[in-house]
Amino acid sequence: MDKNETLLYKNMLVDAENAFKLLIGLRITVSSNEGLINYIDTFSWGKHTMHAQSLHLSKEEEIIALAALEHCTIYTLVTQIDTTLQKFFNGRNIDRFKHQNTNISSAAWISRLIRNAFTHNPLNPIWITYNECETKKYTVDDIIFLDTTELNGKKVKREDYGGPLALIRLSEYVRNMVLEINS
Repeated sequence: MDKNETLLYKNMLVDAENAFKLLIGLRITVSSNEGLINYIDTFSWGKHTMHAQSLHLSKEEEIIALAALEHCTIYTLVTQIDTTLQKFFNGRNIDRFKHQNTNISSAAWISRLIRNAFTHNPLNPIWITYNECETKKYTVDDIIFLDTTELNGKKVKREDYGGPLALIRLSEYVRNMVLEINS
């Protein structure tokens, strides 16, 4: 990974972090303000057109849609973390899952396991663990922790990995600690 590519991956992590931060702000704003979102009367793309009655969401639908969008931004963030680690270490012929630095191997496993759960069912993610990572405890400093004991097949809960802010911090860790090696 050269310096331009390193900068690209750093920027993609920042974009994913910012998308999540924006969504949190939107959820709070929409839930506390009636009629905040302005819908267009007509939207056309190619041969398709939708009108106001098809585009407008009720307050309840907005809140549900924002919750679904939050799931998608979490998935985007962990996917970008996983992709960045994969690109960075594969380019050096290093197995990130077996890295001698336990923070790096833990970051790799945590991001991969969360990514996999969301990939297979983004709006209702289920843990999928493997023999090699079952009944393991992964920790990245005081940023994020995941204990895979008895998680396989269970619905993902934010508490399992420390919540969305832990993912933001994990992304920052990857940007600031891992990618700095290549700067």
